[in-house]
Amino acid sequence: MSGNNVADRSTILSSIIDEIALPERTLAGAVSVRGIGFVHGQDVTVQFRPAPAGTGIVFVRTDLPNKPSVPARFEFLLHQNRRTAIGRGNAIIEMTEHLLAPLAALGITSAYIDIDSDETPAGDGSSQVYLDAIDRVGTRTLDANIAPVIIREPIRINEGIDEGTASIEIRPPSIRGLRITYDLAYDHPGIGEQTHTEAITASTFRQEIAAARTFVLEQEVSALRSMGIGLRQTSRDLLVYRADGSIIENNLRYPNECARHKLLDVVGDLALLGRPIWGDLHAKKSGHRHNVALVKSIFEHSVQHPGGSVSVRNVA
Repeated sequence: MSGNNVADRSTILSSIIDEIALPERTLAGAVSVRGIGFVHGQDVTVQFRPAPAGTGIVFVRTDLPNKPSVPARFEFLLHQNRRTAIGRGNAIIEMTEHLLAPLAALGITSAYIDIDSDETPAGDGSSQVYLDAIDRVGTRTLDANIAPVIIREPIRINEGIDEGTASIEIRPPSIRGLRITYDLAYDHPGIGEQTHTEAITASTFRQEIAAARTFVLEQEVSALRSMGIGLRQTSRDLLVYRADGSIIENNLRYPNECARHKLLDVVGDLALLGRPIWGDLHAKKSGHRHNVALVKSIFEHSVQHPGGSVSVRNVA
């Protein structure tokens, strides 16, 4: 990085910290999404409802006695393979990432999410079904502000599967918001090496990220179904790659759709911090485990300032 670039980034960071108040947002009305869960194949309905400022994003299990709630925060994370799940007591919600991503990208900071099962609707394996629902009712600003978490020093995570090759790192912001680069590398002729970079805004998420779908290799399908996962899904509900690189009963929406979907997952997992994040993030072959480990590290190194801003610094 050149000296000029360092100076430019320092100037941007200073101006961001001086203007830390972001308006809280919620939905302008209630709206529902119905579908089939990917994990257990259950019929499920979620309803997004407006919430007052300061509520955060809160799931409500309407099918359980006393309708227990689970805040969409990393403190309630459960350990699951290939997906993100949260829970409190017997109230569990699986595959939160596709639902939370559009809320975060659209700046929705407070909302209730009623759900009558332990998993979210799979839709077509992307966030499009949720984005479409939110767009039907729109959003509105609330009479309160929320301070973003501003990255001031780099944080890097190397852990879990593919340790030494999979990583996720976030650095001080070069823009007024969050920029993500995802590098994907699969030893597979249909996927190979892909990358995608996006500054996350409502517009870019809507146009470039929301429609990117989950992908899986054909040889993985039998193993997943033997565990009871994806029993009601077909190859039209996500991208299934044959060994020769072709896709079963589907077509790509973007040449690098797999990388875009992994970036979508990052957005959804970062939402578990409970605040907007401003920084430049670079993920390489990372998965949900890396994403949520980064969220935990950001929280652990956060510094609350008298004016209300939150920054991350002094990372060992």
